[in-house]
Amino acid sequence: HLMLRPGDDSLKLNMRKLPAVVAAFFVAYLSTGITWHRCARLPLERLSDFSKRTDSFAQRDDADPLSIVSGLFLQRNPLAPMSQLAFQVNISAGRYFLLIEMLRSLLDRWAPEFDQRTHLALLTSGGAEMISQQMVEGIRTLAQLAQADPQSRNLLLAPAPDARAILSSLGAEHEFVLAFSAFLDRFGHRAIGEVELMKPRWREDASAVLQMVRNFLRQPEQTGPDAHGLRLAARDALHQSLPKRWQRRVIDWLLGRIRYYVTARENTRYYHTMVFAAVRAKIKEWELALLEDERLHCVDDVFFLEWPELAALEAGALDWSDVETTILERRRLYRRLCDTPPAETFNFAITTELVTGEKLLQGDCASPGVAEGKARVILDPGMSVEIEPGEILVAPYTDPAWTPLFPAAAAVVVEVGSFLSHAGTVAREYQIPCLVDVANCTTALQN
Repeated sequence: HLMLRPGDDSLKLNMRKLPAVVAAFFVAYLSTGITWHRCARLPLERLSDFSKRTDSFAQRDDADPLSIVSGLFLQRNPLAPMSQLAFQVNISAGRYFLLIEMLRSLLDRWAPEFDQRTHLALLTSGGAEMISQQMVEGIRTLAQLAQADPQSRNLLLAPAPDARAILSSLGAEHEFVLAFSAFLDRFGHRAIGEVELMKPRWREDASAVLQMVRNFLRQPEQTGPDAHGLRLAARDALHQSLPKRWQRRVIDWLLGRIRYYVTARENTRYYHTMVFAAVRAKIKEWELALLEDERLHCVDDVFFLEWPELAALEAGALDWSDVETTILERRRLYRRLCDTPPAETFNFAITTELVTGEKLLQGDCASPGVAEGKARVILDPGMSVEIEPGEILVAPYTDPAWTPLFPAAAAVVVEVGSFLSHAGTVAREYQIPCLVDVANCTTALQN
């Protein structure tokens, strides 16, 4: 149920444990309730304050990686503006899945004829305020600029395009290069697998972004139905299904709250990754000095050290001979674990029965609909992969770096995810079907 799978009818409420559960929720509310109330009315554009705070932390000479994380994620001032507490806003926004369950229950009672499966995803989507959508529109704009310029287009569509060579060939004052620089100014802290510090950020290696622009260049212009118009039609259908005005007001309020928290949860990820980028930049500064002093011998060795080891190495208390064997063993373990399917859950035992057969894979619906098309299995959107319009995107998971692949896809299928996960959230924004928690889909399916 932490995976937000459909309910299991065999589960029974344990009345003896109910008081302990209620007490735990009460303590949690006492510790976080004020934060939850303060988050409820936060204008989302004010979260830009967090980026300013991140920049100020990163530029401090006395800041180390640990102080950046603790200072930005764990604000010690309880009276600090909520706009500086993106991490807490993200946690608070998770309440929207409870509001969705409340909404569904009320619609079952008040409007049983309303088609929730068709319309609810549209009514609860975040819209243009979602930063991941703005990122896609930024890449679409870059593709339009390249399309209008034969030199840019030919360079991007050439076999195995090289990012540095393309930008160098166009020149610093070229319109595409200027727009590309502006895009990186805003989104350059993102990356494929951005919560992993070892992953280069887009401003370090822009190849992934140019690959996404290349994908947009190869797609015909989309002329689907207008999302805003579809939402208005869905809202009209909902209002017609609710006989009383006060019921419509209650449902509209719930929908507004859900859309707000959906957008807040997705947007705060944009700001979280600023912290990871700042931490990575500081670690790379240390790494450069350690390489020059020959206390490290290989690039990225630093990411296979724990914090006390790295701090001791930077302070001179440890040397290369003290960490060489440790780094080698951890690199081997890392490679081995990368080839191992991840655990479904951590610390909680949750069982599920998945219907599988020779030609059948089953998962949970995160965005409703029906689609048919060729499978396109993509394990890393930063590689030279392309998705044709109408293909089904099959992936192990998705994060914001995968978002530019969604507009061309007819549907999305992922191995790991839930209704709250990135794949489901973005699929609902683009009104494409999405199936999550589909075990072994990237190996059972082939291009």
